Amino acid sequence: MNLEDGGAFTAVIAGEVCSFSSWCDGQNHLFDFGTALIKAKLRVAAAEGPSREASDLLLQAPMAGRILTVDVVPGETIEAGQTLLILEAMKMEHRIRAGSDGIVAHVPAAAGDQVAKNDILIELAG
Repeated sequence: MNLEDGGAFTAVIAGEVCSFSSWCDGQNHLFDFGTALIKAKLRVAAAEGPSREASDLLLQAPMAGRILTVDVVPGETIEAGQTLLILEAMKMEHRIRAGSDGIVAHVPAAAGDQVAKNDILIELAG
């Protein structure tokens, strides 16, 4: 089985065993880690080789809650596994971590914001 086929997977990410599900919706490749849903836009590479434009990654709220802290700023280089923000939901603090290395492009979420499930919290440029 491969990621394009979708399904449930287990992988070692940043030294930790992680379980996630993956699927494509025709325009995006989605990864659900339970605490974060990552949507990667699918892009077609130019015929002469890989595109120089990085794929954007959108980190969405896995559930409704309140943003406690935002630990990154636009332009910041991040590493896989790094905590990007902390979301308080169901009387628990949920650390939203980067799924891969990248650069923070935009941070629409701010500390104190109430967010709904699937609201965009952070946009990454790969």
